[in-house]
Amino acid sequence: MVETEIGNVEAGPSPVFFERPASLAADPLGRVYVADAQAARIRVFGNDGSLLRSIGQLGGGPGEFQTWLAGIVWQEPNRLWVADASRFMAFDSLGVFVNGSLRRRGGSTISSSWSGWVDTTGFLYSRESELGIGVGSGDPRRSERLTRFRVSGGDTLVAADTFPLAATQPAHRIADRGGGILELVDLPMAARTVWAVSPAGTVWLAHTSTYRLDELTFAGDTLHTIELRRSPEPLVGAERDSVADGSSVFSASDLPATKPVMSALYVARDGWIWVRVRPAPTSEWDIFDDCGRFLGPAVSMVPLSAVTFPGRGMVIGVTTDELDVPRIVRLKLQTGQGEAVTAKGCGT
Repeated sequence: MVETEIGNVEAGPSPVFFERPASLAADPLGRVYVADAQAARIRVFGNDGSLLRSIGQLGGGPGEFQTWLAGIVWQEPNRLWVADASRFMAFDSLGVFVNGSLRRRGGSTISSSWSGWVDTTGFLYSRESELGIGVGSGDPRRSERLTRFRVSGGDTLVAADTFPLAATQPAHRIADRGGGILELVDLPMAARTVWAVSPAGTVWLAHTSTYRLDELTFAGDTLHTIELRRSPEPLVGAERDSVADGSSVFSASDLPATKPVMSALYVARDGWIWVRVRPAPTSEWDIFDDCGRFLGPAVSMVPLSAVTFPGRGMVIGVTTDELDVPRIVRLKLQTGQGEAVTAKGCGT
């Protein structure tokens, strides 16, 4: 059920327009933070969808965003963490700039999008990647890791440790877009590793070729495993041709024989696990409670791209109308009878 809409041109005398909303966050008071990558600013909305304030602008000064606005994440009790092309920045709930730290570390490369998480103990987590060319073959090779940052005095980030993720190759190709711009293009429908950090600071990992979710400590010890019996569907016929037609560097013969059984993994603030079954903007989900019990599938009323999960069965995401104008919606999980979906205690 749609509870709130933001950015609908018919929603009042002073409509809000978004250019490219790329990342979302929400705080416990219900305020929604929207990072508009193209506009290089963050807008803050109240629980009722009213615009409260804007944060930042394009520039290189304190509280300004360089080149692009990559992502945001909320950390209780009073911090909004923002990543741009080269820095992490902290703002309070009123939009006041607090401090900044360099984002580029070691040999890491910087993406135009950023995945960040926080846990209940005060750590900030950041996905970082390294890109190289395979020796002799020329195949691109990308390795990724999670870096856990301790927030020290003055809101300075100090790297505490890292969680390495397997290098992936060669399901990527480099496309020359002209003007000296090179783009790393993923093989459509290729199986890959997806992950998310839980509020407890554990890491949920899955490989999209099989329906198995593993919860690991940051030291790599397995705590829990969730499995569903679900076989990959074949990628054939018109669907296979359509996927190939949408790629500029891969042909139908390059595509895998089967489709992934999942496409993305999220952990809500209350520990519920949301598994996106199909790639965005299709919004089919499998939902597990914080005990790992399968609550069932869910389908949103509108297609969603960027999403955040504040808990209590809510999802906030970016959708578009029939004119491809983006807007933000807040959805509430309900049963087919219109009742709220709740979880029982783990001992029941």
